[in-house]
Amino acid sequence: MGEKRKDRNSSGSGSVNKTKLTKQRGPSQEDTNISISELLGQASAALYPDAIGPLQSEVFERSHTDSFKLSPEKMEDSGQEPTIKDVLNCMRTIDTRLLAIELKLHAIDSLENKVCDFDKELKKIWVALEDRVKRTDARACALEEKVELVDVGATIVADRLTQLEKERNELRDDVAYLKSQSMRNNLVFTNIPEDNSTGSHRAEAPQSP
Repeated sequence: MGEKRKDRNSSGSGSVNKTKLTKQRGPSQEDTNISISELLGQASAALYPDAIGPLQSEVFERSHTDSFKLSPEKMEDSGQEPTIKDVLNCMRTIDTRLLAIELKLHAIDSLENKVCDFDKELKKIWVALEDRVKRTDARACALEEKVELVDVGATIVADRLTQLEKERNELRDDVAYLKSQSMRNNLVFTNIPEDNSTGSHRAEAPQSP
């Protein structure tokens, strides 16, 4: 009986050692292709079997698909998880694109500044033009007033000239009348004997030719 127990114990210890030696810790070779999201899902299912539901599985699937969106096209085609190198490459491409966008934004800012400066210059020119227009309008109004005054003066001068011509004609008639009167009064008749029948005037001797 004692020998049988020893044999059983020895056989049992051998089987225990065999199981200890053959037991493998960590993920097996078949599980190396499992993604991180699936591992997280299995861990949460093992820890919280009642709490896992369609909402959490949807979250894990969404994170899995989002991680593939950030990975390159080759990783998407192969169906593998992106590595740190792939993520860094994606970040570098994003940085280059951001730098290009910043350069374009700087160009847009400089263009906006130029447009603002051009707008200011246009406003200055517009103000100068408005001042010139106001001055021109004022001068035009002054010229119109002067032209109106000249027109009034011209009408006055025309009336005055008409009146002067009328007075000249009247004076000419008066001068002609006075000349005729003067010529009539200055007539001298000779060789005509004067009637001195009354004897009031002395008879003048006729002059010999």
